[in-house]
Amino acid sequence: MIAKEQMFCGFFDSEKHFKNTDETQERTVLDYEIELFDADGGTSFVDGNSHPVKRGMLLLVKPNQKRHSKLPVRCRYIRIYPQAGIPKALTELLDGFPECVYLQSEQVTEHLLRQFEQLGQIWLREVLPPDPLMLNALFYDILYCCKRFGTDTEFGKAAVKHSKIALDTQAYLDAHFRESCSLCVLSREIHASPNHIRTVFQKEFGISPYEYVLQKRIEQARILIARQSASFTDIAMQLGFCSQSHFNKLFKERVHCTPKEYQEEMLKLYFNGL
Repeated sequence: MIAKEQMFCGFFDSEKHFKNTDETQERTVLDYEIELFDADGGTSFVDGNSHPVKRGMLLLVKPNQKRHSKLPVRCRYIRIYPQAGIPKALTELLDGFPECVYLQSEQVTEHLLRQFEQLGQIWLREVLPPDPLMLNALFYDILYCCKRFGTDTEFGKAAVKHSKIALDTQAYLDAHFRESCSLCVLSREIHASPNHIRTVFQKEFGISPYEYVLQKRIEQARILIARQSASFTDIAMQLGFCSQSHFNKLFKERVHCTPKEYQEEMLKLYFNGL
């Protein structure tokens, strides 16, 4: 088991942290650093090895390695503190990871991005202590995927097959989540009854169409907030919320902090830069 105090999680965007430089200074890594990049960008260098940054690149850097980056880069990350008394079996696992892996499947990339995101949400909770079981479940799932991807890029081939109605609904929601996606709208677009769409989607994806849209909006809001690319009012309007207060309420319910608090936390999160 690993405790919250033995790790650090977050999101990093060099455009917000390094506005006047195109390359970071070389530094010696003190911790285990696991990073998943969600966009193409610059280049990461580890002990002289160059790794062009691509969406779906996993970088696994160990203590005492030297690294720097040509910008821009954007990633989700986990830091593991070896000095905090983490289990020996965990350090052996981390030491055995390949330095860099490029995920070959967009499905796998999306899966891991969601896992990083959920782990970060749990780690950031301050009002209630994080559930250690959930924290460890997400963390070790990420490690398992990282280990498997080092030798197996076919993960996800045996994905669950969904019905046409469920897939058509998902595709429409993915494309139009910023707009009105009521069951009546879906019924008109998918050519099925509202109740049937809701029942099938809930059964196959485990959440209602409404909750799916809300998750998409909150995920996009987190990205826009971290980028500081728009005001909270503009973000609320862009993503289809009826008002900023409505946006604030739903954001806090799901992220456990206000948009303002989340933005402030994102500015502090990246440990020692890249």
